[in-house]
Amino acid sequence: MLPLRLLQLQVAVVYLFSTLCKFNDGWWTGHLLRAGNDKLTENLIAHDVGWLAPLLTWTPWYALAAWLTVLFEGFLVVGFLVPRWRPWALFIGVVLHAWIDVALDVGAYSLVMFAAYIAFIEPVAHQHTLRVLRGHRLRRLGALDWLGRLHVGEHDGPLQIVDVDGSVVAEDRAALLFALRRLPLTFVPAFAVDVVASWRRRRRERRAVRLA
Repeated sequence: MLPLRLLQLQVAVVYLFSTLCKFNDGWWTGHLLRAGNDKLTENLIAHDVGWLAPLLTWTPWYALAAWLTVLFEGFLVVGFLVPRWRPWALFIGVVLHAWIDVALDVGAYSLVMFAAYIAFIEPVAHQHTLRVLRGHRLRRLGALDWLGRLHVGEHDGPLQIVDVDGSVVAEDRAALLFALRRLPLTFVPAFAVDVVASWRRRRRERRAVRLA
């Protein structure tokens, strides 16, 4: 596990240096971000949303984006090293790099960091089984065994996640989200859906308490 931990530490160090390098007047005032205005404008026009281009002349926007970038990157330094914060760190990291790649010409930097995120997908394999309806097309995933993260089996009931002791962990939509959260390529959208669903559930619960 030492090589894996060293790679994780390296990712945190990259974000640490990236954060420290932004402690200068050119960054805090947003001037450096505004230097990428031409590339962002070209991207907007290429995607038929050129009407947003005039908004790029609003100077405070660049200062706000600069401060938020520093705050997010600073969080990633710690977030990737604290296991319970890693889901949020992965989500914020993907969104941040997607924005950076659209707004600035950073070459392959974002792609390299995305590849390094795999180091934070802990290799805890085959503790759960994904049960699918017999003959369902999802059964074809059994050949890949869900990238070593889940067994795939068949039964005559709904989609289920089953623990090693045979107990059912989740069913139907919750089971699908459980499975998608365990895979590197589908983790971010599944996590986002899960966050929204949890927020809506808490909102309904608070509303029920008020009505009671």
